[in-house]
Amino acid sequence: MLQTATLYDMVADVKRAIRWVRLHPEIHGGDPGFIALAGASAGGHLATVAALTQNDPHFQPGFESVDTSVQALLALYPSLQPISGPNLRAGYPAEFIAEVVQMDEEESRARTGRSSIAEWADPYTLLQSIPIAERGNRVPPMFII
Repeated sequence: MLQTATLYDMVADVKRAIRWVRLHPEIHGGDPGFIALAGASAGGHLATVAALTQNDPHFQPGFESVDTSVQALLALYPSLQPISGPNLRAGYPAEFIAEVVQMDEEESRARTGRSSIAEWADPYTLLQSIPIAERGNRVPPMFII
């Protein structure tokens, strides 16, 4: 990715790939109704964030109405360390998070509708933001190693 790409842009690219797979099942002999994401390390992190934000129009700029749902997730060694909350071990400062994500808080709010980068860039925090009653519909089965 270009150095100007942000984590947000990378998640949107994963969602564009989901859209493409769903539109072209004949190319790979797949079922457009069953899409599984898989990734290792940083790819596992991107796949997890994409799975937890499926069909969220904030993460689908220019294709907000497209179905980006997935039916399964395999994440191998993704970064899932909480960056906020009671289980915080490493205590990452906001400046560090903004540098890694390559967005400041104001841009993050404008693009994602979330009040902080931690609310969407960290899968642990993102999962906690989904009400338990809605998780059955919004969180696919996950296998995380």
